[in-house]
Amino acid sequence: MTLQQLRVFQAVARRGSYSRAAEELRISQPGVSAHVKELERQIGVELLEQMGRKVYLTEGGRILLSHADVLLMAASEARSAMEEFRGMERGRVVVAASTTPGTFVLPPVLGRLKQRYPGVDLFLRIADTEQVVRWLLANESDFGVLGEPCAPPELVVRPLATDTLVLVVRPGHPFADREAVRGDDLAAESLILREPGSSTRAITESSLRSAGISYRVAMELGCTEAIKQAIRAGLGIGILSRLTVADELARGVLKEVTIEGVRIQRQFGLAYHRRKHLTAAARALMSLLGE
Repeated sequence: MTLQQLRVFQAVARRGSYSRAAEELRISQPGVSAHVKELERQIGVELLEQMGRKVYLTEGGRILLSHADVLLMAASEARSAMEEFRGMERGRVVVAASTTPGTFVLPPVLGRLKQRYPGVDLFLRIADTEQVVRWLLANESDFGVLGEPCAPPELVVRPLATDTLVLVVRPGHPFADREAVRGDDLAAESLILREPGSSTRAITESSLRSAGISYRVAMELGCTEAIKQAIRAGLGIGILSRLTVADELARGVLKEVTIEGVRIQRQFGLAYHRRKHLTAAARALMSLLGE
């Protein structure tokens, strides 16, 4: 039984799919299957069973997963302790972030850390909030920055910064020359939103529903840049973080419009596993983010 076998088994168990585990671990699906089969052969217990496209844990699999979580966490802590022992001349920090903080907040902070500690290797993984939480729970990231502070109890989440979301239209749109629009005005518009699982999508829909505003989702796109391009192409209007459209607003290629009586804000959160041993490099990066 090897740590790699346990790591692969853990990924399949968490994702409920060999293909998704392969994608997450960046190895081939046959390689994932081979690791699991060899692990089952070595311990003489069937760990997983497949029903349709979904993979489920057997009773033996559930028992092993609880021990695998402990062993893999301990192995990561041992590696981190050795990196910390060597000091900041060497080290490795893996940060996971949802799209907005990962694209517009973290890169300059990572640059400052790299200047101070050039021997530290930095890895930034960007995905939607749900995926970031999965990475943290599976101990595949040292810490994460979430666009939505709601998280499982296994994670510690500290408030980091406030982000404001705004209604954005293209020049020439009927809203473009208005300082504000009423909520009722949105009902007839084609709204372009991020995919389900994105905190931008979640906070937008929650805020509109709380304000009693009816809306129609005409398009779902998997990244903020695609939404900006779709708005500029006249395919609809969108609600995005002001951070993500600051450049376009300054150049006049997109217009911000106020929705009367509605202020959409969210709190970026700094999250890490309660049992995670944070290296000196990870703590230094978290300190820079706090600044």
